[in-house]
Amino acid sequence: MRKTSTEANKKWQAKNPKYSNYLKKRSDCRNFLKKWANQDDLDEMRKLIRERDFAIQNGTALNVTVKKQE
Repeated sequence: MRKTSTEANKKWQAKNPKYSNYLKKRSDCRNFLKKWANQDDLDEMRKLIRERDFAIQNGTALNVTVKKQE
């Protein structure tokens, strides 16, 4: 990556820390599921996804808003 691209990325990440963190965590999760998860991990993730989905649908989830700034 060119120096200017890296500088631009760092500037964007500094301007969007919450969204940048959200994207990193989402990417880490996807990578884990695709490359490392075993059957027990997948079963646990399914359970966690069902619980999170239920909480969101019923309005009981921790309300976290992550927005990208332009």
